[in-house]
Amino acid sequence: MNYVSAEPNYWSKRRTNFHVVEVNKQIEVLEKQANEKRQRATSLYKTNVETKYRQAQYREQSIRDAFGRQRAETLGQNEAAINYRIIQQGIETNKKLLDEMSEKQKQNEMLKAKAPNNIRVADYAMLPTQPIDPKRGPFVGLAFLFSLSLGVGAALLRDYFDDSVHSTDEVEKMLSLPALAVIPRVERGLLRFRSVPKAVPEDPLHISDDAGVVALTGGPELLSNSDQNSSLAESFRRLRTSLVLSPLVGNLRKLLVTSSVQSEGKTTTAVNIATSLSQTGAKVLIVDADMRSPRLHTIFGIGSVRGLSDIFSSGVSDEELFTDVIQQRHSLHILTAGLTSINPAECLGSNRMQQLFATLEPAFDYIVIDSPPVNNFVDSTVLAASADGVLFVVQGNRSSRELVCNSIKLLRTVGANVVGVVLNKVSVPVRKYYPVEV
Repeated sequence: MNYVSAEPNYWSKRRTNFHVVEVNKQIEVLEKQANEKRQRATSLYKTNVETKYRQAQYREQSIRDAFGRQRAETLGQNEAAINYRIIQQGIETNKKLLDEMSEKQKQNEMLKAKAPNNIRVADYAMLPTQPIDPKRGPFVGLAFLFSLSLGVGAALLRDYFDDSVHSTDEVEKMLSLPALAVIPRVERGLLRFRSVPKAVPEDPLHISDDAGVVALTGGPELLSNSDQNSSLAESFRRLRTSLVLSPLVGNLRKLLVTSSVQSEGKTTTAVNIATSLSQTGAKVLIVDADMRSPRLHTIFGIGSVRGLSDIFSSGVSDEELFTDVIQQRHSLHILTAGLTSINPAECLGSNRMQQLFATLEPAFDYIVIDSPPVNNFVDSTVLAASADGVLFVVQGNRSSRELVCNSIKLLRTVGANVVGVVLNKVSVPVRKYYPVEV
């Protein structure tokens, strides 16, 4: 083997590699220096460009500010020039007016100087000792006669065009029905629930609890719980007596209360009739058949419970009817309109309604039904055919005679037994027969 020739090649290769390494290091150093120079140059260039940009931006803002100031000054000068012109025109107009007035004054002075002074005082006036005006008595009398005739004519004209019902005589003459009671008007806020002392015997016509305090409380419609010596309470006692004892009325187990239009007091009348009947110890049920605008749940403070509409929609057993659906306030029982929305006219005239009455009649002495107005809905006429009697409510000085006659005609068309009329909300003086205890 030739070891001598191989050694020189080895060392030559090592020297070559060494030179390559050195050259690579020099290249790296040069590249590093070039990158640094390039970065410094770029940073310097960016700094110069940014400085020039900021200088240009500052100059632009300065120019804009100067332009804004010049524009404001120009606008101010234009406005001042316009005001100056307006003032100048006003001064010229005033000068013209002054010149015209001066000229007219001179003309008047010239005319005054030329006119002869031919005026002299013939006699001085004397002060009158009595008034010289025309006599006022006849004029006052004529005015009084004219106003009196005008007032009488207006009153007759108003009475001619007044179509409302005013008295019980008009009711009996117009409808050929007895006026069972006259309910006086009571202003809201005058009714007060009173406590009955224990030492005083309990009023047999007033519901009280064991402590001697009125227990049947509710809305302002419960008028019979007011002062028991008032004419209001006496009116409902008289109405109760007429319904129970009058031979003209007969035996009423199911009493329907209605009116011609809304807001005539039918619900208030129905509530207080039921309350008055229950005060005698009778077992009374009041039914809210006005499912279009129910109010009994509000009057008696009854919450969300099932009622008449739920009986038609979902069906209620007899046990549930007397335990869950019918609410009891002492001897008074209440059947509300319910929560379910149904078609009232079809349900009230159905066989289910007749079955319901057949179930309720043996359990109660009286059933009082509050129904919608006759002229607005057909519900009342449907119920009137199955009721023992119909009590018609008329509001004094408000109910139209034509509407009342039409309502009675509709009720009689279906064979309803209209037992009488209640004249409600009549303005009468409130008097007490019994003295008030102090």
